[in-house]
Amino acid sequence: MENKERIHYSCSECGDVVSIIRSKLKKRVFKTCSRKCSSSAKRKSMQYEYMDCMGCAARFLSRPGGTYCSKVCRRSSLDKKYRIQCAKCGDYFVSNRGTKKVLYCSNKCALSSRFRRQSSNWICAMCGITFICTKNYAKYCSNKCRLSVSGALHPAWTVGTRHVRGKGWLRARDYVWLRDLVCQTPGCLVDKKINGRNLCVDHIIPYRVSNETMYAHDIRNLICLCSKHHGSKVAAERRLYIGDFLGFISIAKNLIPKKRFNEAIFYWTSTLQGDGNEDS
Repeated sequence: MENKERIHYSCSECGDVVSIIRSKLKKRVFKTCSRKCSSSAKRKSMQYEYMDCMGCAARFLSRPGGTYCSKVCRRSSLDKKYRIQCAKCGDYFVSNRGTKKVLYCSNKCALSSRFRRQSSNWICAMCGITFICTKNYAKYCSNKCRLSVSGALHPAWTVGTRHVRGKGWLRARDYVWLRDLVCQTPGCLVDKKINGRNLCVDHIIPYRVSNETMYAHDIRNLICLCSKHHGSKVAAERRLYIGDFLGFISIAKNLIPKKRFNEAIFYWTSTLQGDGNEDS
């Protein structure tokens, strides 16, 4: 049960006599009669000292660590610290983010500067005329000049594209798709649906290593692989290009069934020996 006995005491600030319940008096830090007297007692208990304002240099009473006498002095001091000149209109403005990465005073100046870059002169690589452009780099004066150097007229042009593998490639690829149906790596049964697209028809002996197209596109040299294992097979082929034949075999034999791999190797070496006999 709460003790509702009322007692009388005198306010420590103004001296007025106050009546209050005994249990509530124990919870009070300062024995005062009102909030005004309580705030006054709290201020007196704190260790206030006189400080010099960093804004107006006036002396004011503050707790330890105070720097400004008022909000006005604090704001005016920050305005001087973060005063920036706009890169577009030249006016000075104050940024709440400080001086980092602030160039424009408003969105209007930022947009006008973005879409109105300084123009510069460029020389067309096709027709040789001088033209003006606001881009950081410009090579051709028009789409007509740009398209005129495409295809066989381009200096980096090579006959055909990288997707053309010679005569008989498309027919051999379609046949291997129907023959294998799933990835032939041991333990992998990924099909077209799981792979998300057609399986990769890979040359066991790489296409660029084979001496003739008819040998490379032989069905004994072709195998279906999923995207993951085809990427590993392509990485292994790089060893073959630098002459590391044993390194290529050590990686490729884990991706291709042993019987299929040995068959492709035997067929490839036999074709090389046949070509050597014909040359001799």
